[in-house]
Amino acid sequence: MISYKLDIDSMISYKLDIHVDSMNSYKLDIDSMIFNKLDIDSMISYKLDIDSMISYKLDIHVDSMISYKLDIHVDSMIFNKLDIDSMISYKLDIDSMTSYKLDIDSMISNKLDRASMTSYKLDIDSMISYKLDIDSMISYKLDIDSMISYKLDIKSMISYS
Repeated sequence: MISYKLDIDSMISYKLDIHVDSMNSYKLDIDSMIFNKLDIDSMISYKLDIDSMISYKLDIHVDSMISYKLDIHVDSMIFNKLDIDSMISYKLDIDSMTSYKLDIDSMISNKLDRASMTSYKLDIDSMISYKLDIDSMISYKLDIDSMISYKLDIKSMISYS
């Protein structure tokens, strides 16, 4: 697709089904989010802002979690691994964080591996609203301007700003 725009803003009944490696099905329930906006509009820049997480909850319901531990509370988690396989490759690893407010500037470990996007900004402060902007992409599989692999590995970098 040349231009793809998706707006999800305080939705009541919207479900996004994502197939995940080592799971039968992975269901992301967007109705349980208080603030969520997803803009995808011809990808020149990708911007993720998560500001002041007091009344923002991301609830993820997972089917058949036998050997796969997925526990997202975003304000206090112990282990979190999000592996989305239905896009080409998007991996978010957040391992052993007792207090997760995800301040990228002050995190001990953060690695961002980008392939071919013009600009990427990740801003996480403490979370009241969640906004994801992806501008000017040729094809959306969470594939940043036809990149082969997008990996956000929050565990191996001293700081990212």
